[in-house]
Amino acid sequence: MGKELWMEAARKSGYIDSDTKKQQEQRQQQHKKEMQDAIKEMQDFLKSEEGEAAKILLQHTNEYIKFGEYDDENTRRSGAYFFDKDGFKEETIKDAGAMYTAYASKDRVPQPSVRDLPVEEAVKLMARKESIGGPKNVLPFFKGQLDIIAQKALGR
Repeated sequence: MGKELWMEAARKSGYIDSDTKKQQEQRQQQHKKEMQDAIKEMQDFLKSEEGEAAKILLQHTNEYIKFGEYDDENTRRSGAYFFDKDGFKEETIKDAGAMYTAYASKDRVPQPSVRDLPVEEAVKLMARKESIGGPKNVLPFFKGQLDIIAQKALGR
């Protein structure tokens, strides 16, 4: 009787989800499948005529789609994730501090570094954003951002 009582109390207080382990595993499998589908959707889109047109639009408008940023106080690095005419990227810069930046020679001030970001990683990052709402909404979000850039380019 003791175990049932504390389990019931924990569930009621919200500390333990009342779902069974099987239901949790099913949700995890569903999420994994949705993520794989979202990655394939993005890969297919980027290889398509639409994807090529998106890159051309970004090239001619000199725009990009920013889909995340971070500021890590432990490593004193900050960065952003974006998509431009060349694909998905991550830009990182080490914060040198204002005094160091002001008095150091220009060649010693840290410069941003940019690396290619695999499609898989980019989709996972976008899917985690609350404003996007999960893997199913990654491509619609991405296309929506392209629409905004296209509207600006057309003067609408």
